[in-house]
Amino acid sequence: MSRDGGASWRRAEAHNWVPRRLVIALDGRGREVFYGSGATLLMRSDDLGESFNPAGSGGMPTVLPTQQTDGAFVAASLGKRSDYVVLNGNAHDVEGSGDPEATDTQFALSPTYPDGGAFSPVVLASVVSTTGRPMVLRCTADFTCRNAVHLSQRDSALATGNGTTLTLAPDYPEHGTVFADTTTGLEKSTDGGATFKHLSVVQEIQGVLTYMSTMALAPAYREDGPTRTAYVGVRQVPTGIGMAAPYAPAGLYKTEDGGTTWTTIATTGLFVGGATAVAVAPDGRLFAGYSDGHTGGLVCSLDDGRSWQSSCPASGDRPVDAAAIGPSLSTAASHPETTGVIGSRTALIVFAASLLTMSTVLGWVWRVRRQRQQHGTGKR
Repeated sequence: MSRDGGASWRRAEAHNWVPRRLVIALDGRGREVFYGSGATLLMRSDDLGESFNPAGSGGMPTVLPTQQTDGAFVAASLGKRSDYVVLNGNAHDVEGSGDPEATDTQFALSPTYPDGGAFSPVVLASVVSTTGRPMVLRCTADFTCRNAVHLSQRDSALATGNGTTLTLAPDYPEHGTVFADTTTGLEKSTDGGATFKHLSVVQEIQGVLTYMSTMALAPAYREDGPTRTAYVGVRQVPTGIGMAAPYAPAGLYKTEDGGTTWTTIATTGLFVGGATAVAVAPDGRLFAGYSDGHTGGLVCSLDDGRSWQSSCPASGDRPVDAAAIGPSLSTAASHPETTGVIGSRTALIVFAASLLTMSTVLGWVWRVRRQRQQHGTGKR
């Protein structure tokens, strides 16, 4: 974990935490609170990740803007149970959820939630239980979700290990831009999740399984420009016998046109085995998890990926927002009016978890500032 922009790192003990997705929020006194997702238990840490205790019946949490006053979050169940909202420590099932034919995996909120601008204030990632086909639903502010859109189920080697992960652009309320990192690749919507288009990041190769490990948007991303930059981490492993590494151009990829075309920025050296995660800090520095085929780690770049170091210069007293740790390590900025501060000396909070020989860096930024109304449950 780093709290100075990646200049120094400390490993937390993380007692009782199973390495899955993390979310970082603030409590009423401005202290960081960590939530860890899980299929059977949702865990919480109040000591900067040193220990975790049960906080829910399982699921993937998304922090609500009133977290500092009422500890509010909504959890996608990750199973054949109802999704639920927690307010002041009390859980309430989302009425109408718990469809036995679907598994909900993540709620994504508009930057201006509970208002969604011209689009739905909430988007839900889910998957058809019987076929594994990813789908996206549009929801009201009380998590009433309808209008399921089934995403591509392509006969492809493309895959992700985290299920569908949604990233809403900072200007989502105006342009409805949603990126969906799915089990068959990367897809994009520019109508608030009503329709999606597949984005071709890397060439599909027979006998090679390609993982879109994570994605991150540039802090100033806007669908109408001038900044339309995004980054994707790619890992590739062979499925055929006798294939030798490197299997294909795995590594870190970048687009400057909203996903239409992609170029490599790091595919050799440390990244010869692929990029396991990518994040963009508010000041533009890049963080990426890497695998060289034998070991893994985390590195930082100050020049948009042209060079990488094990640490970046301290960012001093520059305050940044609470980071919500998820399947992608991402610190992309949101709208200033929804930006909150977790401490005057806090520049960045990031977790890096090593699994066997692969480094998995988990995270995305969640910003909380304005107090909003409490959120109950609603019928789907």
